[in-house]
Amino acid sequence: MSRRVPALAIALTALVIAAVPATAVASSPPREFVTHWVSFERHRLYVRDYPGRGPAFVLMHGFPDNLHLYDRLVPLLRGRRTITFDFLGCASRVGGGRLS
Repeated sequence: MSRRVPALAIALTALVIAAVPATAVASSPPREFVTHWVSFERHRLYVRDYPGRGPAFVLMHGFPDNLHLYDRLVPLLRGRRTITFDFLGCASRVGGGRLS
């Protein structure tokens, strides 16, 4: 696979997010998701799994963001399984517990 493919995918995702007006997302009902905690060595990853059909879109944020980067994009992917997660060290407080 060419090194340009991941860079192109990131650029296209950023363009889609930037192009989505806030009013379009505000009028969309939020999607339901299932929360998962994935253990990795001594750490836990916070994962949101939005149900849908077809292969999953796995949305990975960069540094120093967290999974909320995709809050405006996820509603537009309704009908398609979508997974977001927080990389280690990039999470905020969720559910009253601190993520590591």
